[in-house]
Amino acid sequence: MIQIEKVIQEFKDKSDGKYIDDFLPNNDFIEQYEKKLCFKFPEDYKRFLYTEMNYYLGDLEFFQLTKGFDHIDELLKESHKAWELGVPKHWLAFSTDNGNYFCFDEKGVIHYWSHDGVVDESWPDFKTWLKKVWIEENET
Repeated sequence: MIQIEKVIQEFKDKSDGKYIDDFLPNNDFIEQYEKKLCFKFPEDYKRFLYTEMNYYLGDLEFFQLTKGFDHIDELLKESHKAWELGVPKHWLAFSTDNGNYFCFDEKGVIHYWSHDGVVDESWPDFKTWLKKVWIEENET
């Protein structure tokens, strides 16, 4: 079984130290987002947010949690935009790729939502998605 700590370290190593800013949320801050979105975040996703949220790799846009809720790729704003575009209300978009979204469902399963509609592509959890999609698809 994949351990989230190992996948996070691999992600950080592959990102080559590239990051957006120095802010990382704590548990209270993440709980504010969960309340505003009426959505409980999966534990592996929270672990990533606590430690590596600001690092990036490749072209995927990972939605940010920000103090002012004002970053261009801010989670609260972007998730509402995704719902307006047709992402199911019981899913939470956390990343985008050319107008398509990666979303959590209530069980933590990640689904790919295309602007053409739902497709059958999914991953059982955040750590698997992080490894298969964000790390392995960005290997050079």
